[in-house]
Amino acid sequence: MLSKYLGAVIIAGFVSTSFAGCGSDDNNTSTKPAISESSSQENLPKRLDERKQPIRFDVSGIDVSKQEMDKLIPAARSNKWTEEDVRYVAALLKLCGVDFRRMDERGILHNLPGEVPTACSLSIEGEKNSSGEYCVQSIKLEYSNNFIVDKKDNLSSGVDDFYLLKFQEINPKADNAFLKLDSLEQMTEKMSAVLKDKALDTAIIERITMKANPTYNESTRTVVFENQIAVSVAYNKKTNVYGGDPVRTHSSFIFDFDGNLKESKHGEQ
Repeated sequence: MLSKYLGAVIIAGFVSTSFAGCGSDDNNTSTKPAISESSSQENLPKRLDERKQPIRFDVSGIDVSKQEMDKLIPAARSNKWTEEDVRYVAALLKLCGVDFRRMDERGILHNLPGEVPTACSLSIEGEKNSSGEYCVQSIKLEYSNNFIVDKKDNLSSGVDDFYLLKFQEINPKADNAFLKLDSLEQMTEKMSAVLKDKALDTAIIERITMKANPTYNESTRTVVFENQIAVSVAYNKKTNVYGGDPVRTHSSFIFDFDGNLKESKHGEQ
């Protein structure tokens, strides 16, 4: 069984794609209306330069309370948002999966009971469109050592490049930035099984990092979010030198957000 030790955490691996298009049956062109080239072009997925343009997301039907809006006052002052801007941003955050119960009066998100201690801030970037409406172009969770985390068993987690919105695509995985303790227990069992014939002692978790990094695929014109949980552990390994002391060794593991082990690497340090 791996012991749980202090670390900064990081996670990651979800795919968000935006498809649009239409086609025609070449074998039945005589009975179906032809699709003009201009219409076909309009329905193609967007180029990267188009995805960098400011747009407004549809947040109709998403209720936002004054209490929730007030938690965004620090960000509103910094970005000079109007009341309508704040209302829109709060609704968009909910669309991205943000649970306002996690947010304190400074706008910092915290873990809930039953989760690995974590604290992170929201980094929101945007600009006004031609109609003067505020458009959010990027939402990212960030980790800071300045946040006070009530660690449990000397264990904490962090985020790195954890995007909830980028290139006009939403990755509604905000809750996945906070690792459930029971999920960590299951991941620990899987790592222990891999290290069974490698470690001389109980491995120590040094770092947990949650990641959600977006990339744009030029060929398909789609956005893919690489959602991962990265875990680094340390342990003693038997040396190949006769009579030598054990070698301190590090291993890294990559899990998806469902706790499935995707990759492991082992080395010495």
